[in-house]
Amino acid sequence: GMGVPSPSQVVLLQELAHWNRLGGGGMSRDEHIANVADGVAEQLPEIFDIVLIRKGMGVPSPSQVVLLQELAHWNRLVEHMASSLAELKRALAGEVGMSNELDELASALFNGQLPPSWRKRAPATEKNLGAWMNHFNRRLKQYKGWVDDGEPMAMWLSGLHIPATYLAA
Repeated sequence: GMGVPSPSQVVLLQELAHWNRLGGGGMSRDEHIANVADGVAEQLPEIFDIVLIRKGMGVPSPSQVVLLQELAHWNRLVEHMASSLAELKRALAGEVGMSNELDELASALFNGQLPPSWRKRAPATEKNLGAWMNHFNRRLKQYKGWVDDGEPMAMWLSGLHIPATYLAA
């Protein structure tokens, strides 16, 4: 709701103000959307090589089975983010038409909100885009650690796609 903006909103507002100054106040809506799209796209990681990870496990434990399921959800999210951002850039350049989904994506990026098509592929959240990207990067760090170093001593449950399956493992 209204009231005091969160730190991530403050950062986002500072960035917006910065971009407005760069554009002499004249940055178009499309330029602004393209900037935000680029900023997000730059943060997207390589997807996890699930086949390779699975091979290295031998017979996976119950919690490793959960990890593989989590990584599959994660990869689908990241692949969708990457393809939707690339498609949006093409639409902004006039190379392809602006579909309803791309229009929703553009509006969300412009307003600093989480795009609906990303929200569908991610754990439920009320976060705005800036806070959600911080959460996204923290999730990535936990998954990487789990893949590289084994199951974390203390699992950050809200970083998981479906925490209940981990708790049941």
